Amino acid sequence: MSIFLPRGLGKYGIRRAPQDTALRQYRQLQIGTGMPSYLAVTSGSTAHTAGAWVQASSSLASNAGLLCIFFGNISSNSVDSSAMLDVATGASGAESVIVPTIAIGGSANNIAYIPVSIPAGSRVAVRVRGARTSVTFYPQVWFFQTGDFATTPRTLDILGVDTSTSKGTAMSGASGSYAQITSSTSRDYQQIVMVASSATSTGASANVTYTLAYGAAGSEVDQGSIFAQYTGNSISISQGLPLPLASGSPVPAGTRLSVKHNIASNPQLYSVCLLGVPYV
Repeated sequence: MSIFLPRGLGKYGIRRAPQDTALRQYRQLQIGTGMPSYLAVTSGSTAHTAGAWVQASSSLASNAGLLCIFFGNISSNSVDSSAMLDVATGASGAESVIVPTIAIGGSANNIAYIPVSIPAGSRVAVRVRGARTSVTFYPQVWFFQTGDFATTPRTLDILGVDTSTSKGTAMSGASGSYAQITSSTSRDYQQIVMVASSATSTGASANVTYTLAYGAAGSEVDQGSIFAQYTGNSISISQGLPLPLASGSPVPAGTRLSVKHNIASNPQLYSVCLLGVPYV
């Protein structure tokens, strides 16, 4: 599940068009190699080390400005299924990561829409790492053309992950509590994407609302929410194209980001990470 905050004034005072999906045009450009079959992507032989890159596209037919990634069935009953996925461009053996270490543990029907520009002719590949070694996962990747390719960055930042455990940031505290993702963003972001995951091998079914917030501890300002349905330690989410949030605003460097949850018990079983979308 992902959440997008709308763009407003650009970094240099240039006003960008509102990101209203009623106006913004999306056109499917290409489905990743092997579709409608899933890609077969295997984790490394050592826990939390990346496996081999698997090609999703040998050469994009046109510029892409949006990725849709279906993470496939990462979950496994009573097993720690913490995992991360990378997206890269470049020739085989010379891949350059453009979307790093998205925490995707527990994904069953979990989809994220990720704004990143990939030029026509690019080779695109993905890889995974996780607590489970030498396990094959089956993600799907779609590429979309958008009307704002020129103002969409070619690389994104990941916030709130631990690569030593392949996990996102676990929730804590009573329902209504905020879990800090970062105390201070390192640069300006025009959008934030939030992705839910599972942080444990101990399943707990729940319907969870995650709310992204800005501001100091005790003075958080809610920006918008996503919904995640957990069945045991599996995440099943249904999501359409991203919608802007009326309360959203660009995120300046130095902003504290946190996520509020509504979990009644054992919040540590549930986690999220954020993708920061910088200005071009």
